[in-house]
Formats: sequence, C-alpha cells, structure tokens
Amino acid sequence: MARNHTKLLQLASTTPFFITTIVGACFLFYGNAIGNGFVYDDIPQVVNNPWIKDFSYIPVIFTSSVWAFCGVETNYYRPLMHIVYLVTYQLFGLKPWAFHLVNILVHTANSVLVFCIARRLLAKSERSGTPTDMFLPFLAALLFAAHPVHTEVVTWVGGVTDVTFSFFSLLSFYFFIHYDEYNPLLSACFIMAVVSYFLATLCKEPAVTFPLILVAYDYSFNDTKFTFSRYLKRYIPFLAAALIYVILRLSALQALAPLHKHADLSMAQAVINVLPLFASYLGTLLLPVNLNAWHVFHPISSLFVPRGIVSLCVALGFIAAVILTAKKRKPLFFSLLFIIIPLLPALYLPALGENAFAERYLYFSSVGFVLLLPFLAGSLSPKARKLACYACLVVIFLYATGTVLRNPVWKDDYTFWRDVVKKSPEGAVPHYNLGAALAALGRYDEAIEEYKRAISLKPAPVAFRSLAAALYAKGTKAEAIKAYLEAIRLQPGDAALYNELGTLYGEVGMTEKAIEQLEIAVRLLPNDANFHYNLGIAYRDKGLNDKARDEFKAAVMLNPSDAAFKAMLDSVSR
Repeated sequence: MARNHTKLLQLASTTPFFITTIVGACFLFYGNAIGNGFVYDDIPQVVNNPWIKDFSYIPVIFTSSVWAFCGVETNYYRPLMHIVYLVTYQLFGLKPWAFHLVNILVHTANSVLVFCIARRLLAKSERSGTPTDMFLPFLAALLFAAHPVHTEVVTWVGGVTDVTFSFFSLLSFYFFIHYDEYNPLLSACFIMAVVSYFLATLCKEPAVTFPLILVAYDYSFNDTKFTFSRYLKRYIPFLAAALIYVILRLSALQALAPLHKHADLSMAQAVINVLPLFASYLGTLLLPVNLNAWHVFHPISSLFVPRGIVSLCVALGFIAAVILTAKKRKPLFFSLLFIIIPLLPALYLPALGENAFAERYLYFSSVGFVLLLPFLAGSLSPKARKLACYACLVVIFLYATGTVLRNPVWKDDYTFWRDVVKKSPEGAVPHYNLGAALAALGRYDEAIEEYKRAISLKPAPVAFRSLAAALYAKGTKAEAIKAYLEAIRLQPGDAALYNELGTLYGEVGMTEKAIEQLEIAVRLLPNDANFHYNLGIAYRDKGLNDKARDEFKAAVMLNPSDAAFKAMLDSVSR
C-alpha cells in the first residue's frame, strides 16, 4: 500500500499530470460557455460575413481592413481572424458551439504554455526540479486559466483575436527561451519563434510590442552581462517580421491608423488620461469584480482631481516597483514589464474606439501578473511558501467561481446587453443595442424605450432609424415618419433613409412627399435598383406612367434577374 501511495505521489508531480489537470480545469471553468450563441460583433463578423463562406476571399482578407467586408473603415488589420472563422465555418457551418469551442481550446493551449514558460523561467532564476518548483508554475497557469477578466475574450466569439495573438506570442516566447545558437537542434527554435511572432501580428495589433518582452527577458534571465548591441542580432529577425506586418498594414489601410477617435480631447488630455486608464487596468487585474463589456469612458480634464491624483499615485507606485526590482529582483522586474508592455497600444487614446477601456486588453498582460506568483513565492521559506500556495488555491477557487457565473451573460444579445445596460446606464450604445435585441424578440414597446434613452444620451442617426423601424412595426407610422426626419436631419447624405421615408410616405397615401424623398434617394445613389423601383411605384400611384416606366426600366437594367421588376415594367407598358 505504501509503495502504491508513493507511485501516486510521483505521478502527481509529473509534467503530464499538471498539464492534464490544467486542460481539465479550463474546460471546467468554461464548459458552460459552449452553449452560448452569437452576440455583439459576432453577428456581422461571423453570421453575416461573406468572407468566411468561401476560400476564394483569402487574397481579399490579407489586403483589406478587418471590417472592409461590410464597407466600414477602421484602424484594424487582422486577417487571421477571418481565416480562423473561415476554417471553423467550413468544418462546422454556423454552429455557435464550434466557434466557442475554438476560443476555449486556444485559451487552454495558452494556459498550458503559461505553465511551461513559468517552469522554464523559474528554473533559470533558481534551482528547480522538485515537485514544489513545478507546483508554483502550475498554480500560475491555473490563475491564468481561471481569471474572470478573461471571460470577455474566451466566452465571446469575437475575442478570438486576443486568444490567438496571445497564443502565437506565447508560442514564440516559448521557442525563444529554448533557443540555443550553439545547438543546431535548438537553434531551429529561433526560426519557429520568428514565424510564430509574425502570425501573432496578423491576429491583433498589440503583438507588435512583443520584441520589447524579448529584450526584457534577455536583461532579466541571461547570465552574461546584458547590452542591447550584444543581443541585437537576436532581435533583427523579429523587427523584420514587424516591418513586413507594417507594410501589409499600410497597403490594406493606406495608413497606420487612418481614423482618429476622441477628437474632443486635446493632446494634453489624451496624455493625462493614460493614467486613469492604466490604474483601471491594474485594479481590474487585481480585483476582477463588476466586470462589464462596455465601460463608459469618462475622461479627466486635470490631474488635480481625486481620480487623477489616485491614478498618478498608482502609476508612480508601479514605476517605483519596476525600478526597485530592475537590479536585484530581475524576475519580478520582467513580470512587471510583461504586464505593461502589451497594454501600451491600449493606452493610446486616438486609436481607440468609443469603448476606450476594455477588459479584453488585459488578456496577454495577465501573463505577467500570474508570473509574479512563482517568483514571489519561490523566494519564501518552505513554510511561508506553503501558506502562499494555500492562499493561491483559495484565489483560484474564487476566480473560477466568478468565471463560471459570468459565462452565461454572453448567452445571447438580450442577456448580454441587459447586463451591460445595468452596469453602464449612462452609455448610449448599450441602450441602443439592447433596443435592437428587444426589437428582434418582437418586444417593440421596450425597444422603443431603449432607443429613446439612447437618443437622450447621444442623438445618432442609427438610433432614430431603428426607432422609426420599431414604431413602424407597432403601426404608429406618423411617429415613425418623425423619427426618420430626425435621422435625415442628422445624416442628410444617407440615401437609404430617404428611400425608407419615401416608401413610408407612399404607404400612408402621401404620394407627393413620397416622390420627393425617393427622387433624393435615387439622386444620391443612382445604381440601386430598389430605389428606382420604389420611385416607379410612387410615380405610378400618382398617375405618371411614363416616368414610372422609366424607373422600372432602370431597375430592370440594374437587376435583370428580379421578376417583380419585369412584371411591374410590363404592367405600365401595356
């Protein structure tokens, strides 16, 4: 019996046991997310995305911005996002569980890589090889696997860009730290490191900062005296890969960042608001409570306000920790840099969207956070280390509970946006999107209230247009007309608005106004067959058959396959 007990202990201290446990834990933490549906950006990026339906779009994917498939200009170049969706769709079709499973599998791989990397780094920082030394990296990996802040990335299909860029970055780092230029077999790791890094850049922009992590690693863990020039040859291939990425990005976007958001902020305000953003990220990393998919951005106008002073103290405290560990506690120094370096792009406000603070930006940074555990606990006495491990197990349990409880929030659009509105009631976008979710469920009265709330916070053409559609669905056409007029006032160049308003005027018998609006629509967008068809209907109702015939002819020429167009042309040609 004693011999069997010893064998079990030996088995439990082996690498396969730890890796198997990490894999099982990831599926335990995220198993209840597999049944979720598509939410938020998943609808356009997956459900309505023509690029993932056919392999022939691959050349377009690599030469276009990430939202170009629906005609939206952005600052994002992420071709591998579409490739992952394309492969998943070709294998499973539009089954949400398959897309969720991909994210969970990649997160699982990332958690295993965290274990392998932490074990390697711990071995380089002190004598290792005992079960205790393996247990600390194991706990770090479980912390990473369980951290509730990762739910946005793992549970949301749209988070695939973060899990994949983190996977290829971690894989690159794993190969890099195993590279040995004097060993031909291990020198092949260097090639794999560069290739993995390049793939990471094609997943998401923050990967560009990864070479800085390599510099921090060489400074912190290599025995020889560090000088940048000494190691420069190790970085040149990574810089070359980054340059290729920049060239591809410039070709696709015509600029590094063509859109400049938050134009209402001065340069000074953009700089000082980095501090509250950074403080919020650190706070969320340490205490992941009240998680929210849409944090309303409230910029500060001066550092001499309570939030500015607190954020300045947090930033100075973090900088002090970096400086204090730079010489004598280099592993801790490296972990701290691993937190801040991936966050750098998320602190550049002009390139960020309205949702300036996003929990998904913490996914890769949290690797540095969990690496603090083995380096801090590893320097403790055996008794203190044991207590630290017990405390960490409690934290992992709490983290895992938070993750399991948050996963159902991403079940569907209604559940998702209801949670967001509850936590960000002052945000116009959440109210608008909750309205859209309610309208899709046929709950028009509630949808109308949400649209009106969104408009009161931030009048926008899309909100008025959606309000008009909901009012129309309820049968209150007069109110719908008023909403369309407001949308046109805010966006007078949108041909579709004139077409929809003109069609509505025609339905209520206001033919002259219908013709007026539909003529504007055709003038703004003369190549739309439906616009010509609707104008032809209005002319016919007014008794202007010659004009109606001309419009129906134009509709047939633009879309000869539509039988309704031909039938209407025949009816006025007799």
